[in-house]
Amino acid sequence: MNRKDALFIIEQTVKAPSGHNTQPWLFGIDENYIRIYPDISKCLPIVDPDNRELFVSLGCAVENFFWAAQKRGYNVTFDIRKDGEVFAILTCAKEKNDSVLEMFDQISVRQTNRKIYSGEKISSDIIGVLESVSWTDCVKVHLFPNRSDSFDLLKNYIVNGNTIQLRDKAFKNELKK
Repeated sequence: MNRKDALFIIEQTVKAPSGHNTQPWLFGIDENYIRIYPDISKCLPIVDPDNRELFVSLGCAVENFFWAAQKRGYNVTFDIRKDGEVFAILTCAKEKNDSVLEMFDQISVRQTNRKIYSGEKISSDIIGVLESVSWTDCVKVHLFPNRSDSFDLLKNYIVNGNTIQLRDKAFKNELKK
């Protein structure tokens, strides 16, 4: 793999979502492969004491890696190991790939919005699109109309959870860090 392709793939990989945007990954580039290591210095001991979310974040990075490598024409195989600090070794072999990679295009438009919700109602057009998507057994969307019993129950859990966390001084310090 040439260095230009490796850097492109890594540039797309680091756009993956991660807990509190910690980006808990490091990379090693070799002639034939890229290694992804967990960056334990980015762990969140208060909110993620067993590093579950850290490794979920690494999984998201691997997913971006696949799409970026395929965009550059590489077929990707990987091996997750527990030896040492290596999370995944991704080996790429250049291969012609004519498939349209719609998922790759989503990498650059994914965003996090931490603004206060405006209260604006989601349009019926957008609701219709969500309802028309063919979801899989593993991925589904559940819509909770505002002021329904289900919505109110979920809202109360979220508000109570946020209240508990925001009263925790250690949590707030970790979040600031």
